[in-house]
Amino acid sequence: MSGGTPVSVLAPPATICYSGDGDLTPNDPTGVIEQVIETLGGRTYLHLRVTFDPRFVDNTYGVNASAGWANRVKKGPMGGMMPANPMGGKAGPMGGMVAKAPHTFDDLVGSDHVELVLVDLKGNTVLDFDVDYVSQKKDAPCGYGTLGVSGGEGKMIQGDASAIVNVATSIDRNLNGCGYCLITDSPATDDNFTPNPSAPDWDYRVVYEVWIDFSAFKGLGFGGAYIPSVHASPSMASNDTIEVTPNHCPPDWDTPYCPPSVIEEGGNCFDAPPTDGTCPEGTVPDIKNEGQSCVPSNY
Repeated sequence: MSGGTPVSVLAPPATICYSGDGDLTPNDPTGVIEQVIETLGGRTYLHLRVTFDPRFVDNTYGVNASAGWANRVKKGPMGGMMPANPMGGKAGPMGGMVAKAPHTFDDLVGSDHVELVLVDLKGNTVLDFDVDYVSQKKDAPCGYGTLGVSGGEGKMIQGDASAIVNVATSIDRNLNGCGYCLITDSPATDDNFTPNPSAPDWDYRVVYEVWIDFSAFKGLGFGGAYIPSVHASPSMASNDTIEVTPNHCPPDWDTPYCPPSVIEEGGNCFDAPPTDGTCPEGTVPDIKNEGQSCVPSNY
């Protein structure tokens, strides 16, 4: 049950795996997109979730950056390969070298985004847009959050921005939904991204989530959502952008990936729903947690 109305699924979730040249773990998908049509509060949405391979980019940074960041390689100025941060840091106050984290929170704030292309059943492109991962955001509790398609690295390429009802990303949810205002060092973990007891709800995956007003398809039906590439700057791969194509998901694609169902994720980091199962007057179910709590109706 949601805070106001149960989420009703109108079409079963569909999962598409994507792969491309340059992936460090070719036996696992470079990216995964989950698609579901659902209703909440009498409104129909296309709900999309894109998850990147955590061996390409993850939500670890600072002193707790995962081993993949320390081992990554980048193209040198002459075309050869060189280790990340070859000088190992910068001069410290006493003239020695201070180690530089191989991945920082500011790296995520840089150019990270995902492009989504949505078509109707006739193959016409209805929407094409970039979703911002995280940027400075004055009204966010932690000072950072996704700006969706209206700022940072987010923008509309084709279509009406008003069709995009809401956007969430895993780092936004970590910071502002779960209340972990960790913008210097992420919670420590191991190579399997085991939850840290001090921040058990921290999502180490890079995830983009979008809700689209289904009326955007103007009665022509939903034909599919696609990602032409995965991008992170920096990434752990030799290229920060990998062009991808859809493929069948391998049998073990969810290890150590494990994207959960697109339905009802993230509720553990939000307020408990009202005991009577309805939202108070002047509030509506919060789409970002599938209606498990209420927000002001003008939110």
